[in-house]
Order: sequence, then C-alpha cells, then structure tokens
Amino acid sequence: MPRLLTVQPRELAQRLAAAAKLLGVEQRLLRDVAALQPGLLVHQTDVLRVRIKCLEKLLMLSPPDATRLAAAEPALLTFRHEDLAARLGELAKQLGLNTNRTAGLVCRRPGLLVVPPAVVKQRLDAAVQLLQLPEEAGKSLALRVPGVLLQPPGVTRSHLLSLSALLNIPLDRATVAAAEVPQLLLVPPTEVQARLATLSETLKVPVDKVRLMAADRPVLLSHNSATIRSAAQQAATSKEQRR
Repeated sequence: MPRLLTVQPRELAQRLAAAAKLLGVEQRLLRDVAALQPGLLVHQTDVLRVRIKCLEKLLMLSPPDATRLAAAEPALLTFRHEDLAARLGELAKQLGLNTNRTAGLVCRRPGLLVVPPAVVKQRLDAAVQLLQLPEEAGKSLALRVPGVLLQPPGVTRSHLLSLSALLNIPLDRATVAAAEVPQLLLVPPTEVQARLATLSETLKVPVDKVRLMAADRPVLLSHNSATIRSAAQQAATSKEQRR
C-alpha cells in the first residue's frame, strides 16, 4: 500500500484509533491486523462505516452483528462491496451451495471471504480426499466443519497423522474416526493429548484404555479439557443430589 506514504503519521495514528473504536477492539490488536492488511489504514472511518453497512446487507445481519463480524475479520473492510458480493457468489458456486447457506458459513467463518474461493475449493477437495469420502460429501463437510476450509491441506493431514499416533491406531482407522468427527482435524496434537489426559483423570481409567475408548467413540474428543471437567463435575453433583 504505497499510498500510505502520502499520509502523515499523525493521521495514520488517528485512523487506527478511530477504526479500533468503530470495531470495539483494542488498538494493539488492530495494529497487528493492519500490519498484514494495510488497506485498513487507507480509508477514513466513514468509508469503513459504509463497508460495515455493506456487510450487513450482503450477509443479512443486524448492525451490531455486522460490526462484530468486521471486528472478527477486519480484512473484510479492505474490500469494496461489489468485490465481496462477487466473492460470495463465487464461493457459493465452488462449494455447490446456495447464496443464503454460503452467507451462513461466512458468518461462522468470516475469513472465507478473505481467502480466494478457488483456494477454499482446493482445501475442501483435499480434505474430502484425505478422509476418503465420496465426492458429493464435500458440501456436507463444508457445512459441518467450515474451519477446514481455512486450514492448509498440509496442516489437516498433519493433524490426522498425529491423531493416529496419539490414539495408537492405524491411519485408516484414524481416518474413519476423523470422518465421523471431522472437528478433530482442527484440533492441534497438544490439545488432543490434553483431552486424553483429562478423560483419563475424570474417568479414573488408564490413558491406554481412554485411547481405545476414543478410537471407538471419537466424539469423546470433541470437547476441550475445560468442558470435559465441567461435564464430569455436573454429573457428579447430579449423582450426589439423587442420593
């Protein structure tokens, strides 16, 4: 963005502060975003406000929700309305979904409008192939786990290999488990290991047994450690009350 060289430093600082106030985020966080998406600092706040209004109309959101979406993915404000509308249409075409469903996916993962639609489709195809799913299952996978569309295929494959190693099961069996609970493709290995340890502690059984249980019922690993502990405490409290 060489245009930024024509703006006085004080003006840049004012734009950053105004944008942070508009989005309701800390300046420190927005500064990091602006370093990667300098287009945020090219425009005055009035332009950003208009672009939030465009997001509201494009994705059929309320004004507060549109602002929250922009705060979650400020890079969206570097695009003109017509560019975002074109990307939404192309993304719908690539995923084989209607515009309303695609808009719903974007509301869950706003970064889907930042990544080129062709790249999103490549990532979806790679995930479908990795899980050995029928080609037509891609649409369902996209709706269930849109986060896979934001993750490079190499990372997705690495998570699958780690799942196989952590559960001590063959890769083909880990693939079946991940196809059943595809959210596991987004979980870093350290977090999977933490969840296994928490289940072992909560259920009071050895980790090896927990691995076998998780291999048969991968849904056991679909919640983070804090949620697992909370569920166990609630179950214990309910059991105590019944007594």
